[in-house]
Amino acid sequence: MGVQRRIDCVEGEPLPLDANDLEGLRTAAKRLRRELKLRLPAVTEDDRGLRVTNLIGAVDLCAGTTLHIRPKTRPGDNWIKSVLSLLVGRDPVDAAGERAAGLSAARPDLFEALAALYSARLERALYRDGPIVVMQREKRISATLSGKLDVTSWSRHFLSNPTHFPIESNRLTADNDYARTLAFVADRFSKGTRNQVTKARLQRVATLLRPGLTTPHTAPAGAELRKLPPQWAVYAPAWGIACAVLARRSLLGADGAHAGISIAIEPWPLLERLLVRSLESAATAAQQAGRSIIASGHRTLRLLEVENQHAHAPHGSEPDGILFENGTPIATFEAKYRDYDPNVGPLRHEIYQSLAAARAAGAPVSMLVYPGNFPTASWSVERAGVMPSRLYAVGLQMFSYKPGGEKRRGEELLALADA
Repeated sequence: MGVQRRIDCVEGEPLPLDANDLEGLRTAAKRLRRELKLRLPAVTEDDRGLRVTNLIGAVDLCAGTTLHIRPKTRPGDNWIKSVLSLLVGRDPVDAAGERAAGLSAARPDLFEALAALYSARLERALYRDGPIVVMQREKRISATLSGKLDVTSWSRHFLSNPTHFPIESNRLTADNDYARTLAFVADRFSKGTRNQVTKARLQRVATLLRPGLTTPHTAPAGAELRKLPPQWAVYAPAWGIACAVLARRSLLGADGAHAGISIAIEPWPLLERLLVRSLESAATAAQQAGRSIIASGHRTLRLLEVENQHAHAPHGSEPDGILFENGTPIATFEAKYRDYDPNVGPLRHEIYQSLAAARAAGAPVSMLVYPGNFPTASWSVERAGVMPSRLYAVGLQMFSYKPGGEKRRGEELLALADA
């Protein structure tokens, strides 16, 4: 694949790029926004310069040059494990141990980590249960009646070929959409990884998935939307990665001008995912203790009702999370993906959005959650008897998350709601 040039940067900080790299980044930003369906722009240009503002991971700028973007919250090198845990599933052994297999610790790389993790998950499934085989209906011409005869087709040609029977039959085969998908992703990972151990492992599993067959050049359309047959649940951890990658299909080994391979991730949905996981964990623990608490993700709440013909539409609020007890909201949550500064506190529009959501829900507590790590801040809301009465700013430590870490975060959020 040739020598790859690597440019390191931090999300949100100005990029001193030359003209060719700048043009490559602008082109990549348009492609990423289209393919990832980004709600926010990936690149911002203003008087501070050009900055990557809504992506982490690696992005191909041009053949041989990759931009590696670290999160803006100064997370340390272990942020990759946290991102993988939130992106591809909760399997507690994977992100902790398998990522390190054969990897260089000097320059952590999201693509290399994902490639090593994928090969380890596939190897575990293959060596335990063998390749995926499924029953498929196939049509063929046979000299014996070893299936269901297509009488209509046979009757057209029986005078000239009486022993050529067009039949249909069921057959167990490894040449199925699940195996093709897994092998395709393994092949694309193998073409992109710089680690020779990982490359060899991926090439081996791609072959073992479909014995005697060539590696597919494409994945079946819509494969990332399918669910594995329950009898092949051992492949679920690897399937989770394959689906996550195929959702960003063209970012995995684009043909043509892009010789490299990149994995770019929009980070703010991961913060919302961690929030919902934490709230669900808190609700489960509270239910086990006898409390009637449930958690909800996005839910539209009516805030303003139309009163006359000059008001064209009602207005509402949609918090990122709500906790209910006995059917009554006790706290609302807004996730804000930015680097929170305790010396500045929440931004004005964040405060208003959070208070409006709690007011619409009738909840006494409103919380703003951020990805970083800082002491929880609290404010009382003036005017007694008006909901909400308290606002919190909480750091969820997203980039130090480990599978199972939602339990402690959920306990902390529920304790604040109870307070």
